[in-house]
Amino acid sequence: MFFKYPNAVSGNNDKRVVRFFGDGTNTNSLVKRLTNEFSHLEEFVDRSSQPMDYSEVATLAKFVMKKMRDNDKDQFEHFLLSIEQPDPFI
Repeated sequence: MFFKYPNAVSGNNDKRVVRFFGDGTNTNSLVKRLTNEFSHLEEFVDRSSQPMDYSEVATLAKFVMKKMRDNDKDQFEHFLLSIEQPDPFI
């Protein structure tokens, strides 16, 4: 999201998340929780040895891709080209 909504002010990620996912769902809190969890692994190494909830990550990844497809078709199409994959939602 930094490249979509660049900002020189540190700690402005919450605003980016709300701007991208501002749909009234609980997605904002899920994104914030997951990014916060992974951003602290350096400080708390023992967290990295615990299993992650991959279904939660997969759900969020699909939602992000759908949002990208809906909000910025050009970016979504170029993303698919970059990973050499077809549109998973067709």
